[in-house]
Amino acid sequence: MRLSLATWLLAGCGPVERFGGSEYVFSRRGESWTGARDDCASRGFHLADILDADEDAWVSAVSLVYGEDARWIGLNDRAEEGTWVWESGAVSAYSSLDMYPSPGADCAVIVAGQPVDTGLFEVGWQPARCPGTRPYICERLR
Repeated sequence: MRLSLATWLLAGCGPVERFGGSEYVFSRRGESWTGARDDCASRGFHLADILDADEDAWVSAVSLVYGEDARWIGLNDRAEEGTWVWESGAVSAYSSLDMYPSPGADCAVIVAGQPVDTGLFEVGWQPARCPGTRPYICERLR
């Protein structure tokens, strides 16, 4: 199912962005992780998988353009604590997940834009509690 640009914008999302073989939509509104997953699926997308460093850098850069510092991605360990998988079923050896102790944080956000003490911006993925409300990134193959 292909949605028009007007449909995406009215739904609180930016235009469709393209990178590699995928299309992405960066939501401007907040949802829980499961709400984000369901919204992406209702539009023929899934929560974004980030499978290599180039895609990670691109998604981080575009997230900064949209002005949010943390967005839901499809990575989670909801089925088994400590076993992080992509919601879409994608498999990759690449990871940028910061594995600090995070009890109850079973879903992941991509962080792009939080200033740290050095004056630089922190980037990477962090565990977060799934019920929290955040913007999100949807992806589908072209």
